[in-house]
Amino acid sequence: MQRSTSTLKRGKANVHLTAIVAALGLDRKALVINCLGIRAAESPARSKKLPLSIDTRTSNGKRLVLTTRFSPCPTARSGRRSPPRASSTTGPTTP
Repeated sequence: MQRSTSTLKRGKANVHLTAIVAALGLDRKALVINCLGIRAAESPARSKKLPLSIDTRTSNGKRLVLTTRFSPCPTARSGRRSPPRASSTTGPTTP
């Protein structure tokens, strides 16, 4: 059986959400905001998704889960690192 990475990521997140909400011991429904980094440019379906939606698969009687989607910065996608910081020396040094 083939499993998608999104299922693996959401499944692990859901385990943590369940544990966190249980640990809070609230006497009312918890509001959880789940932030996901997606690459909308890779998929026409992803590019059409709303930036904020109710996660009906994860929400239940104890929690309402809202999922917000954002695109990671271009350098994170390409694997490039940030340019090195400038030296703290402001001018030439004398021996």
